[in-house]
Amino acid sequence: MQLRPYQVEGVAWLGTRTRALLADEMRLGKSAQAIAAAHAAGAKRIGVICPASVRMVWPQQFEQWWPGKRPDVAVQSYDMVTNGAFDDRIFDVLIIDEAHYLKNKDSKRTKKIYGLKSDGRGGLIEKAGSVIDLTGTPAPNHPGELWATLRALAPETILKNGVPMGYWTYIGAYCKTVDNGFGIQITGGKNLAKLKSAIAPFVLRRRYADVAKDMPPLQIDTLPVVGQVPDESELAALLKNCNSDGDILAALKKAATHVAQLRRLTGLAKVKGVVDWYRDFADGLGGKIVVFAHHRDVISALATGFEGIAGAGSVEILDGSTPQHRRALAIRHFKENPKCQVFIGQILAAGQGIDLSTADTALFAEASWVPGENQQAAMRIQCVGKKALNQIWLAALPGSIDEKISAANVRKMRDSVELFG
Repeated sequence: MQLRPYQVEGVAWLGTRTRALLADEMRLGKSAQAIAAAHAAGAKRIGVICPASVRMVWPQQFEQWWPGKRPDVAVQSYDMVTNGAFDDRIFDVLIIDEAHYLKNKDSKRTKKIYGLKSDGRGGLIEKAGSVIDLTGTPAPNHPGELWATLRALAPETILKNGVPMGYWTYIGAYCKTVDNGFGIQITGGKNLAKLKSAIAPFVLRRRYADVAKDMPPLQIDTLPVVGQVPDESELAALLKNCNSDGDILAALKKAATHVAQLRRLTGLAKVKGVVDWYRDFADGLGGKIVVFAHHRDVISALATGFEGIAGAGSVEILDGSTPQHRRALAIRHFKENPKCQVFIGQILAAGQGIDLSTADTALFAEASWVPGENQQAAMRIQCVGKKALNQIWLAALPGSIDEKISAANVRKMRDSVELFG
């Protein structure tokens, strides 16, 4: 795959800096740009810090975007790094994914990575040749959440009398506050045009509207999720002589009844990984999401996992057992109620003839072995005139045959989109 024009510009911009915040909107390929920038810089030792739910995604991203022989790449979660995973490592490039995780200056992970005083001293960034922060939501709630990152990586952008602002000086300059009787509460931002101008040399942010001409109507990718892979020996024998995507999917369709139990166990094995990923999704980009699955017990387990996650709200379910009158209510509730953020649909029951385009993201916890059914389901979040980017994820268990099947489905769906739009 090739970088899109705006990504090429992002790589060039990163190449001019040793400390940078790439804040493109979600789904615009920040990881690809960071990897390409590290390659252009000739990095041989690269560290990646990311949420646990996407730890398995990063090796796949390097395989896709790093030309030639892979460098020494170490990928660890925030929790593992906080507990010392990178203490003895020195990196040419340190990539910090979902960097809004470091918004709290007092958290253990912020102190570990940015230093005890968020000035870099003693933090992991001190030992890195260059640092690339990635996040589509750099200040999820208010400008005060940017202070630790600016103080650690771009102190020159928040100077007062030639000295980097301390936390409360910065808050006084750029945040609205009230005393609620228990302390100072930040209620919003102020002087934002001045702050935006000050940090402009350190931050690059593009919105989907800025680059829409370079983007497909549907962006389709595999999402590796952690899970216990069931015994796939029977499936391996079935697919042994399959050499193409068409062969793989045709063989699966023919033997669907024969391997039904394995298929169900594979779906259940992905539930926890999908729920963990959604927790990070809700904390970052958020927004409405449609989740597709095949088995009812997988759908039930997903619904149980999503319940209680901040940002999920109420969860609507539509499967083959849903009465006709309840189906219309579920669809309407998902589309119109801002407190309903998750719609879980059985692929055949919810994959045709309904409009779920208030969501910009669809995730297949289980995909159909009939490519056309996945394509039909994915199009539920698309509609004529819609200007937002639609992201489609197919969850897969890394190192398993399920990963191979998901990759075949992704390629089939991409080909269909390219051919028919």
